[in-house]
Amino acid sequence: MTAPSGPASSVLPAADLPVERSVAPLARARVLVSGLGRVSRPSLPSGRLAVLVWTYVLLGAAMLVWLTAAVPLSPSIAVPFDLLGLDPGVMGVAIWIAVGIATSSRGSADEGRVTIIFGVAPVVASFALGGPTAAIWVAAIGSLEWREISGRVPWYGVLANHAMIMIPAGLGGIVTLALLSLGIGHDAQLGNLMAVAAGALTFCVINIALAVLTVYVRTGRRPSDALGVPWRAIATMMTAESALAWVFAATYVSLAWWSPVVLVFADAAASSSIDRSRANWLLRHDQLTHLPNRLALNEHARELRRIKSAIACVFYIDLDGFKAVNDTFDHQVGDDVLREVAGRLATFAGDGDFLGHLHGDEFVLVVDGLKSEEEAAAMIRDLTWAVERPIDHAEGAIRVSASIGHRFLTDSGDMEAALRDADRSMANAKQARAIASGRDRRRA
Repeated sequence: MTAPSGPASSVLPAADLPVERSVAPLARARVLVSGLGRVSRPSLPSGRLAVLVWTYVLLGAAMLVWLTAAVPLSPSIAVPFDLLGLDPGVMGVAIWIAVGIATSSRGSADEGRVTIIFGVAPVVASFALGGPTAAIWVAAIGSLEWREISGRVPWYGVLANHAMIMIPAGLGGIVTLALLSLGIGHDAQLGNLMAVAAGALTFCVINIALAVLTVYVRTGRRPSDALGVPWRAIATMMTAESALAWVFAATYVSLAWWSPVVLVFADAAASSSIDRSRANWLLRHDQLTHLPNRLALNEHARELRRIKSAIACVFYIDLDGFKAVNDTFDHQVGDDVLREVAGRLATFAGDGDFLGHLHGDEFVLVVDGLKSEEEAAAMIRDLTWAVERPIDHAEGAIRVSASIGHRFLTDSGDMEAALRDADRSMANAKQARAIASGRDRRRA
């Protein structure tokens, strides 16, 4: 449910786990933390990280033992045949474990942040059909990955990663079971759906919370910065995967026990599509500000030429005083400043305009429809005012300013040439500001 750069896969708990591992079991929906790298001799976790790892392991193991002993499997998960004298309920759980393993082969991470992918279906479907006991076993075994079997994840990492999936899976199953026993809703099917949805929400929220806590303990990232994707994307994923899990659970009961096989193929097709979409998005966006990057800018320029757009103006924006922010505070505060500036600049980008983050403290804004130097000058004044407003931060009020250059781009123009000209114009503006600032200091 999360991921770093490059293919990842499962839960990445806390310690110096040499690979990203998903904290979320949503079959392939896992929460991963990255930036761990591979190590040939992983050291045991220490300090707060060790406490967190072993807390996960002990809670997960205790919950597994307790649920197995105290909460019987619901008959809905049982297969309609007897094989080698095995209990039909246990065989039903085994089917969903197999589905979980088949769909847990990949994940992704984003440099020490929690990223969501998907794959909620096997765990949610298992507690919809078999209750919390089925869910915790599917979470425990169904999230197994080849990298773990092959020894690429240290043993304590495997235990912690799976425990981080088992805990929310068991709690989500308990919530579902409790609501089903209360008979919520006037319609039985609607009541069942509401109970499963509540369990799925519990599962996802706790899963993400554990992942964010792990990121915080391991890297010091604040909760607000621990997520690598927007909350809206997380909510969309949870809703869609929970609904999909409900559909497959219903077909398992009403259609055939082999219907999870359909889930595997559907999940593989969906994951391939989502992977391509996410890869395309990552390729074209800055990971800090989530603004389009230079590749996206080049594509925007080609689109302007294709539609023979009216004259557009390219503004090259460079922050002044940003290095002092990093030196005075730290890079985390600097990142906060860049995100705040990006948000302020975005208010000036209308439909058809383009706002990009090229690198460091440099942004580019392409505004369509400006026709005169007077209009460009007015835009520069507005952009400068927006950037220079004090930024309210936990460290105090932070101020940066901006040097802005511009060039007009005609429908046959070259974006690279316009950028170079705008960059030179920006450098001239920066020099003029420095000269003016020196005069002000001498007068003072």
